[in-house]
Amino acid sequence: MECKACGAQIADNSSQCPYCQAAVSTAASAPTMQAPPAPYQGSVGSSNKVPAGLCGIFLGAFGVHKFVLGNNKAGAIMLCITVFTCFYGGLIMGPIGFIEGIIYLTKSDEEFHRLYVQCKKEWF
Repeated sequence: MECKACGAQIADNSSQCPYCQAAVSTAASAPTMQAPPAPYQGSVGSSNKVPAGLCGIFLGAFGVHKFVLGNNKAGAIMLCITVFTCFYGGLIMGPIGFIEGIIYLTKSDEEFHRLYVQCKKEWF
């Protein structure tokens, strides 16, 4: 079975894609003639892996890495928690951003593109 959101192959009995966490329809449907998603070509400018990773490491408490990836809701949540708690929330958001930055930088280019660009995975 193939995930309709990211195109990953998943087990037939799964209710959720293990890669992008999209809900998978369990009802049998008629086959469609959709083209498969284009494979990641690694072109320059198509991935924000390094900027997002570095922003996560150095500015993670403010959610800048989320804004770099286009996840504005998650970025706003991190920024608001940090600012509205008089920066005490940064003690929690900082390590989360740091860990996410490390995760971004250690993913392969293809996996990063599939998870964070195509599927828009927001957290970890």
